[in-house]
Amino acid sequence: MTATIISAAASPYGRRKEVEEFENTKLGVKGLVDSGITRVPAFFHHPPDPLPESDQDEDPIPVIDLSGPESEVVDRVRDAAAKFGFFQVVNHGVPVSLLDRLVNAVRGFHELPEAEKKVHYRRDVSTGASFFSNVDLFVSKAASWRDTLQIRLGPTMANLAAIPSICR
Repeated sequence: MTATIISAAASPYGRRKEVEEFENTKLGVKGLVDSGITRVPAFFHHPPDPLPESDQDEDPIPVIDLSGPESEVVDRVRDAAAKFGFFQVVNHGVPVSLLDRLVNAVRGFHELPEAEKKVHYRRDVSTGASFFSNVDLFVSKAASWRDTLQIRLGPTMANLAAIPSICR
C-alpha cells in the first residue's frame, strides 16, 4: 500500500499526542506499514533541505582494508570517521556465512508476529537488548523512518534472556 504524505502545516496538530500513540503501539515503523496506513504521520515529515552540490567521483565512501599495516589502518579509520562518519570495512575476517546469518536473524526479528516483537519494545537499554523506533523520538523535530534492534556486545554482554530468540 502506498502512503500519502499530508502536510503538517495544513492544520495544527498535537505532535506529542501523535508520537505517544505511535510509541504505545510498540510496533515501530514496520508496524505502521503493516497496519495499512494511508498517510505518513506528520511527526515523520522533515522540512525540505536543499541538497548540497556533489561530485560522486570526488568523495566515494571510504573503504578500509584491515589487512594493511596497523598505523595505516588507524589513520584511514580516523580520517574516514572525521570526514564521513562511516566507512566500509574489508578483509575483516568475518565469514560471509556469519554475516548472512546475522542479516537473516535481524530480518526475521522484524518479520515476527506483533505479539512477539512487542515483548522486546523498550527504551530502557539496561537489559542490553532493546527494540525501539527513533532513539530521539520525543525530542527530535522530525522522526526518522526506521526501527532499531539494539543488542549490547560489550563491555558487558546483554542479558541472554533479553535477546530475541531468533537473534541468539
